[in-house]
Formats: sequence, structure tokens, C-alpha cells
Amino acid sequence: MLHGLALSVLDEPVSKAITAFKEKNQFAVARSMVDALLPAERLWSVDLVVAAPSARANFKKRGFVPAELIAHRIAKRWRLPHLRSALTLVRPVEDQAALSIDERQLNLIDAMRASPKVSGKRVLLVDDIVTTGSTLAEAARALAAAAAEPVAFVVLAETLRRQAPSPHPAGFQVGPVRSPKID
Repeated sequence: MLHGLALSVLDEPVSKAITAFKEKNQFAVARSMVDALLPAERLWSVDLVVAAPSARANFKKRGFVPAELIAHRIAKRWRLPHLRSALTLVRPVEDQAALSIDERQLNLIDAMRASPKVSGKRVLLVDDIVTTGSTLAEAARALAAAAAEPVAFVVLAETLRRQAPSPHPAGFQVGPVRSPKID
């Protein structure tokens, strides 16, 4: 099971803040969330931070990949290397936000490839929001296929209302980590 940390629940104020970050280039929002909510100490023993890729249409619209900016901030805070564009989409995919749970899972099947530079590395995955876990699951699969070990993930927010920690529908454990195991 891939463990992870959502820095917040996607309630209305957080949703507005993330929209400002992603759609209005308010980069300070993501920096502030990471700085305020990410624990100062690493929660997992990892070698590298890697971001989930964005669909080509979203990149063209925004000019940046939100998860890459978040990953950069987390890597800086935890003094880890951040490998930009370590995960790429190998075929066109639909924007996950517009899809149902089932469609999200089908949309990303075998859609990602990881750089050979991740081989042999213990990897922390980063994305902006986790809803079904489909993006994280596909990213973990692509990393494992490239001989990397996906260890955990961090996202700015999760869409589930929960009593933390709670099982995630994709089989992830999401929520605050009470006693992290560091190898």
C-alpha cells in the first residue's frame, strides 16, 4: 500500500486557493500551503521527489505543471532532489477533473512512463489534489516499471471527507501520519 499525506481537505476555501494557484498563477498559494502544512521533518526515507504530469491541454493553457511547482517546494523544504518531468504522458488523456470515478481509472491506464533516471531510487510522488487516486496509482505503476520504488505521496488536498487516517478508494492510506516509519 502506498502511504501519503494530504495537507488539507478540499473544502471551499482550499478549493478557491488552489484554483487561484492553478488558473490565476498565484504561485504563492502553493508555497504558503506547503510551508505552513508540510511537517518540517521528512516522513519517509526517499531519494527523490517526482511530480505527476499534466495533460498536454492543461499545460498549454497554464504554461506550467502545478504538481512540479509543489514538488519543487517540498524537495526544497525536505532537502531532496527534485527530478523535473520524471513522469510523462505517453498518450493523450482527458482532464481528470471532468471525469467520473470509473472514467478516471480507465483514462490513465498505461498512460505514463518514468524516466530511466529514477531507476533504483525511492520516490516521493507529488500532485495537487487526490480524488480517486487514479493519477497516483498510474504514476506508481510507471515508476515501478522503471525499477524505482514509489514510497509515498504528498498532495495539497484530498476531496474525501474523513476521520484521519482513513482508507482511500484506490487502496492508499491518506491522512496525517501519526508515527511515520523511516527506514
